[in-house]
Amino acid sequence: MNKKNLASFKKILIQKKTEFLNKTINIQRGISTDLVDTNVGDEIDTASQNSEKEMYFELAANDKITLSAINDALAKIEKGVYGQCECCNNIIPVERLRAISWTRYCIKCQEEAENPKRKKMITLLLSQTFFKNFRLWLESILLFIIIFFIGFLFKKYVAKFIQSMLAKTGFVLDSRIIVVSSSYISFWFFLIALYVALLKAPVNVVNIVVHKFFCGVFAFSVVVLVASVVSRFFRKLVHEKIGSNIIKFSITFFGLILILNQAGIKLTPILTTLGIGTVSLAFALKDTLANFLAGINILASKQISMDDYIRLDSGQEGTVIEVNWRTTLIRELSNAVITIPNSKVLSSVVTSFQFKKAEVTASVSCGVAYGSDLECVEKIAKLAAQEMIDKCGDSVKTYVPVVLFKDFADSSINFTLFFRVKNIYAKAFMQSEVLKNLYKKLDEEKIEIPLPQRVVTINKE
Repeated sequence: MNKKNLASFKKILIQKKTEFLNKTINIQRGISTDLVDTNVGDEIDTASQNSEKEMYFELAANDKITLSAINDALAKIEKGVYGQCECCNNIIPVERLRAISWTRYCIKCQEEAENPKRKKMITLLLSQTFFKNFRLWLESILLFIIIFFIGFLFKKYVAKFIQSMLAKTGFVLDSRIIVVSSSYISFWFFLIALYVALLKAPVNVVNIVVHKFFCGVFAFSVVVLVASVVSRFFRKLVHEKIGSNIIKFSITFFGLILILNQAGIKLTPILTTLGIGTVSLAFALKDTLANFLAGINILASKQISMDDYIRLDSGQEGTVIEVNWRTTLIRELSNAVITIPNSKVLSSVVTSFQFKKAEVTASVSCGVAYGSDLECVEKIAKLAAQEMIDKCGDSVKTYVPVVLFKDFADSSINFTLFFRVKNIYAKAFMQSEVLKNLYKKLDEEKIEIPLPQRVVTINKE
């Protein structure tokens, strides 16, 4: 306690001491006067005077106790221990000292000293409350375990039974909904069990707040489930991951907005903050946004689709295996995967070998010596290609091989043999097989495939 408060309490104590001393003196003077003027013969007056005398003596005794307590308080001020409870040694609150400056005990010790039965009653009430709360806690825990166990059994048996029944009836979409929602069943039963347990438990919570919270969490989980089902269905139809991700995010976002609106949360500040934050992020993540928008453009144009074999002007080529929100993944024939930013794919010259059609034209170039019968060479080349087409399953059997003679080279007449295969992956194999068979046929017919040579004529003159 600071010196200012000590001086103030000391002044109050001295003033009270003076008042009690003056009061005691006045009472003693009044008693002396009444004793002198008492009419002993009057019994009624005597009884009345005796009662007043007893009250005076009692007040005098109380004043002595009060004066003693005031003197003790003044002595404590001098010793520097004023304001400390004599029972528990705790500091007495200033408000109590202002009410009774000479008090020796704090409120707690004073009540225990004046009413010991009350302490016993409080102890009994606390014990009864403890046992009652313990019983309620035990019931809430048992309810939580029972409901959660019911959810476990429902997921393990009932959900699987419903899924098998829908699969037998051919409702593929309904079966997929059960498959996706099975992962949420445990969470839903956990929410229900926790909600019922909290309502049963002896906790000081507002039921309306708890109800809104659990309803909001449950509704949000349903929104996420719907977003997952719709995005999976879209992915099954379109085979594009970025589109399904956009649909999932959009449904989740608008569902969250509706839930917050129903909960009574003002959305105007949130939307304003999101708008300002979106503009800032647009400048900070412009490259990422460019790739994201390029990915949407690629998917919307449908010029590049999954499993298409493409070649970029930079030289990379392979099969498109995924177009996500930032990059396009291409698998080469060597099984290596190339990651290319969507913006680079969009700005590149792309050669698609399977644009809306999987068949690919393959070719084998060759040259024969001057003087060869070109009609015979053409028939042999077509026969060599047709034999391989009939033998290999990856060739297009309805396509007739074509031979086109190109130019007169230094040592040979060059031609190209064209045929068609079902996909880009069979192209190299078919080219190899046709080339081997063509060489064999030309060798059997004694048609020369000349080596590069140059004839030099020397004039002796």
